Amino acid sequence: MELGISVSVPGRIPAELAFQVTWSGIAAQTLSAAEVNCISGEVSCTTRFSIRPPLSLVPGSYLLSLRAFDRLGQSAMVTERVLVTD
Repeated sequence: MELGISVSVPGRIPAELAFQVTWSGIAAQTLSAAEVNCISGEVSCTTRFSIRPPLSLVPGSYLLSLRAFDRLGQSAMVTERVLVTD
């Protein structure tokens, strides 16, 4: 699944543990800035990247939340409803 995001955080984006993806609060994945094609040290990022739903998810509609963290632990969140199919 390909996602497109535009996000700004209060401080600068760290290199590691920069993004957390949650699928309706069921499963979470942590991604680095490089994994979502963002540059660490910046305060905003507009990008497209691919992600695979966790294998434990059954087909259905999920609220996908992407939380972007800055170096101080503050965050911004983007949410979107997605449909997971076979």
